[in-house]
Amino acid sequence: MSPRLKVQIGLKPQHQTAYRLQTEEAFLNENLVNGYSVFLLPITNQLYKELCKSYFQSWSKSPGEHEHSVDSLHVPNPELKHTDISTGKHVQHTVGLISSWIELDSDDIVISEFSFQAFYNEVSFANYLGIKTFMLSPPKNINNVQIFSSNIAKLLDLLPSIHITISLPMSQDLQDKNLSYFDSYSTWGMWNSIRLICNYHPSLSVSLGAPKSNIPSAILDRWLLEPIKFYLISASKFIPNAKCYPVLHKFNQLIIWKLIQYKALDPPVLMLHGVDRVKTTHSKHQNPSPNTMKEVDDNSKSTFLSYIQYIVNSSYKSDLLPRLHDFTIAALQKSGISKSTLFSPYILQSPIEPIVDNLENETYKVFEQDSFKYEQYERAIMKALVDLHSSWTSNSKPHILFLGPGRGPLIDRFFSALDLLSVSSKDFIITAIERNPNVMILLNQKNVKYWNSEVRIVNADSRGYAHLDYKARNPKFNMVISELIGSFGCNELMPECIDSISTADLCDKNCIFIPQDLHCYVSPVFCPKLWKFASLTSADKLYVPMLPEMEILLDFPKEVWKFESKVRQTTLENTATIFHSFNRHNSRQCRVSMEPTRKGLTHGLAGFFSSTLYDDVIVSNLPKPPGVDDAVSWLPAFFPIENPLNLYDGQEISLFIRRVCSLDSVWYEWSVECFLYMLAPSSNNNTNLTGTPPATPSPDRNQTSKLPPSLLMTRGDSEKANDETLLKQSVEMDRNQNQSIHTYDDASLYVTKSFNENASSASSQADYKVRVCTGLSRVHNLNGTGFKFRLV
Repeated sequence: MSPRLKVQIGLKPQHQTAYRLQTEEAFLNENLVNGYSVFLLPITNQLYKELCKSYFQSWSKSPGEHEHSVDSLHVPNPELKHTDISTGKHVQHTVGLISSWIELDSDDIVISEFSFQAFYNEVSFANYLGIKTFMLSPPKNINNVQIFSSNIAKLLDLLPSIHITISLPMSQDLQDKNLSYFDSYSTWGMWNSIRLICNYHPSLSVSLGAPKSNIPSAILDRWLLEPIKFYLISASKFIPNAKCYPVLHKFNQLIIWKLIQYKALDPPVLMLHGVDRVKTTHSKHQNPSPNTMKEVDDNSKSTFLSYIQYIVNSSYKSDLLPRLHDFTIAALQKSGISKSTLFSPYILQSPIEPIVDNLENETYKVFEQDSFKYEQYERAIMKALVDLHSSWTSNSKPHILFLGPGRGPLIDRFFSALDLLSVSSKDFIITAIERNPNVMILLNQKNVKYWNSEVRIVNADSRGYAHLDYKARNPKFNMVISELIGSFGCNELMPECIDSISTADLCDKNCIFIPQDLHCYVSPVFCPKLWKFASLTSADKLYVPMLPEMEILLDFPKEVWKFESKVRQTTLENTATIFHSFNRHNSRQCRVSMEPTRKGLTHGLAGFFSSTLYDDVIVSNLPKPPGVDDAVSWLPAFFPIENPLNLYDGQEISLFIRRVCSLDSVWYEWSVECFLYMLAPSSNNNTNLTGTPPATPSPDRNQTSKLPPSLLMTRGDSEKANDETLLKQSVEMDRNQNQSIHTYDDASLYVTKSFNENASSASSQADYKVRVCTGLSRVHNLNGTGFKFRLV
């Protein structure tokens, strides 16, 4: 569980309370001592509304050439009597509440300009007093979100030092009987539109109201990835317990706990409102009625405030986050990372390049905190040693290699496994090859102190080991142990490193490799914060975020490729040639299509891995539920796309990713396409796409369709067919018929023929499926122009 962090509690007071907060310093101090730290106060009062209304009526009735021109609109600024906010100690604890009568979403240009000026006047005045954060009601007309958002963007540009937060409900109320259609993502969709129009402005956030009823967990998970400034809890959300003290429903408690845990590095303010207007209808000596709640306790402290403080303090007793996320937050808190760093592109780290870079001591320390990973390695080593012992027939000692041991945690686990098996380390030849010269002193110290000086430590690049004299004096390897796995599995070049040592001249034919294999996975992800920072740097890079702030838009990531560690039948004479010139065998390519389980926005791909260490012992960074033991040293990889793509119900998404290997480097290329299928009548029907009969009936199913051939697919037995299958069919037809394509027209007719022949296999009543592209990204990092992993 992450260490505790102070969570602020705020109050939206009633008029009388607000007046006392500003005029009575003792009353303000009392509230601050009790636990309130933020107060939400209206900037202007009813008198300013009347002033603006009177001015607008007068302006609209005034004659002249400029009668209907917005150029003549000059909304008056608030004066002393129009505001209840004044300078004082309270200002540093104040959030400004924008007047709800201001219509920033009006499609009438005059009213829109009038509203913007009033909006500007309120914010400008409060900003002058020292108030920097302002809360704004959502648009009244959802159809005018663009107008509303453009006015916000305009103000943020004019006053760059302020922060605006939009108050919204978490979700539509499931119990609202007036709803003809329920969309659990509707309010998030409104916020997403506002955010997109304002171009992910860093000074724009959302404030969420506590729901009346329970909401789907997917909705809460979506909101957790957004910049939540305040969580608004009204008095109406509380219910009395058996002693008439206010409490929240269990679902609202869980929401608060998860908000605090997930956003521990920057938690939202818990804002109470309406709690200072609850009337106490009984004295201390009277039994209250079941429907009333005690407003204050015996010490005159708000019972609502006391309860929220209790909820905050108890939030750390429940583990609601996956272990990886919880561990990462705790590590960042311990590091003392600043909030400015957390909200900067710095949180997007470049992947490690162990072949050319020497890791720092602190990096090794972080990796070594992953106790689950090393426990799994120890289990795998024990199983491998048992199997090696049972099959060992030679009189010589088995030769164990540790490839890239770093500071030696895997060697520690090897000796621990020997102790558990009651096997002597003297029965083995143990070698460790480490390229980083900076860890040599530590490795030699541990060798003397902990490993009985039985580990032969070689400071060299494994790719040159075959040419060392040391190799000639020692037998082949019988077991190779390494931990060269990256966030995406192969991004730390494990396949290339294993290749350099897995030749028949260096390894016994029955050599055991730990890990045995490596499986790589991808999934479309929603991650607005990470995408914004990537857009400020480069969308052609692979990143490893400091925090896994992303939502997987599938039930589970899709596997794209795998690597297996095994002895290659290669001799020493051509090892270098194969590694440097023919690394193309480690290239991979995959395109997978799937239907997202959640609608929203995809900002790119997340990369994961799963690796079988030995037998049934596995490590991975695939998503896991809270409470499940998991490796914590591998955060998901992030492949951004330049422009996010919308995902709707019924859409499908196609992910393309390629691993390219060249003479001196390795890189990834990726692209995303969103599409959906629409039904179109077959040529057997008497109507076309417009619903009218065709001019000339065509009995020939193989005749070229009027639809673009690249869009035609059939519904029926060939439902699962895709473009790739059809292309293979067309290539096979070409081989069989010995035909050749010479021109674009030939190619078009040729592919059309393939589609139509595929369609003719369906029943006569089958309909066509028209594949409609709804979004497409370019190929990112083409030819490694954005980044490459260096081999030399």
